[in-house]
Amino acid sequence: LIQGSDAREGIATMNYLPLGYLFHLRGLHSVISPEASEQLDIYLGGFDATYNNVMGSVLDVTPKYPNGDNSGFLHLGVFDSSFGYDFKISEKMNGYIGARRSYVDLFYDQLVAKGKQNSELSFVQFPNYADATLFLTYNEENHLFTFESIAAQDDLIANNSIKDNTDPLINSEVALDQGFITYGLRWIYDDGEYSANTLLYQKNEHTNTDIFNKFHTYKDNQTSGLFHISTQNYDQHKLSYGGHIFESLSPIDYYVANVSSDDDPNPLNFTLSEQLDNEIVDLKYTNTKQYTASFIEDIYQYSDALKFRMGLNTFNSDVNTHKIKVDPRFSTSYTLNDYNNIGLSIGKYSQLPAENQQIEHFRNPTVYDEYSIHYSLHYQHHFRNNYTLEIEPFYRSFHDLVIRDSEATYINKGSGEAKGFDLSLFKKEDALFLYTTYSYVETARQTSTSNTTMYKTLSDIPHTLQVVTS
Repeated sequence: LIQGSDAREGIATMNYLPLGYLFHLRGLHSVISPEASEQLDIYLGGFDATYNNVMGSVLDVTPKYPNGDNSGFLHLGVFDSSFGYDFKISEKMNGYIGARRSYVDLFYDQLVAKGKQNSELSFVQFPNYADATLFLTYNEENHLFTFESIAAQDDLIANNSIKDNTDPLINSEVALDQGFITYGLRWIYDDGEYSANTLLYQKNEHTNTDIFNKFHTYKDNQTSGLFHISTQNYDQHKLSYGGHIFESLSPIDYYVANVSSDDDPNPLNFTLSEQLDNEIVDLKYTNTKQYTASFIEDIYQYSDALKFRMGLNTFNSDVNTHKIKVDPRFSTSYTLNDYNNIGLSIGKYSQLPAENQQIEHFRNPTVYDEYSIHYSLHYQHHFRNNYTLEIEPFYRSFHDLVIRDSEATYINKGSGEAKGFDLSLFKKEDALFLYTTYSYVETARQTSTSNTTMYKTLSDIPHTLQVVTS
């Protein structure tokens, strides 16, 4: 949860190349090999107009392309191992390959077998993760052509099938299987005054959830897209413009067994079954959507101390019946002296509803995009030892949230808000990158048209401390 937005409302990218997620198991390891990462930019809110279809936050990695020095590393750890190698192919072509794999799953069966012999051990949990990074580059004067691929896989199983005296309802397992692979062909041009970044990509992402053999959902999202941004410098202006087109194909498989008992008519309270008045719901559905966006932004250096950033992001999709929407965004910053600067930002950020809310069986056919308005102030102080301190109070209002309107309908009538502040300390020096942030947030959202009460979100955590280092 970042500044009141949940995980679905944020995105992870590598120089605009979409990633399924950036960290294994919500923060264990980066899915990108550290030697392939130049830096990590964390936009908690108020980000620029070049990002679209996101109303929460952006985590963007700047890739470190190979230089062909034929160097590498090998790591053998207690829970996982990894390697990376930077190699030269020809005078103008270089490559990098890296991978990581955990091996807890290799002895998982032995743990279960031992647990069955030990009556005190009734719960076994193991995380399993793997990732791979591949870069191929070709340099020609001011042109750089790249092939980039990132892949990751995560599995988490909680098993409660060891003891025989447990409740039969939960005498099974909870399993999560998720992963993605993304490919990108990129052309970068830079002559100092004009630069361009064109990206053709495809991302395949899947999530498989099984809870006590009663609730099962499988989602396989395939997204193909084309992104372009051009940047020109003239006088005191830095003008950026471009567009983004993508098509998404999402086969969804729902299975809910609404088993009841005399003591508890609906033990797991799966509202999906209640909506359709069935004991068992078994639905297979393929959701497709097309999305087109364009943007323009100008960074105007009014003086050495004062800078303005003004941008517009326009988009349309078949989800909102091809109505053109406009998201204006504005920010300004003022340098007080060599060590201190202040700023503020305000902007509108829109996003398409979740895939399951677009299914014809469960939604109102007029469901369209949700949006939030970001307001934030910003203070930054640079210390002499390369540390930087940032303080950012914020407020967000959420509008047209998709909520339940009746037993089987979704509708854009929800609202909400979030407020709090972020306190960050980071340092970047040579090969060291350290980012530490403390966040305080209060959130409230409406969940149904039948009840106007504003509730905290399920992922609402008032106090959060995050540390990212490499």
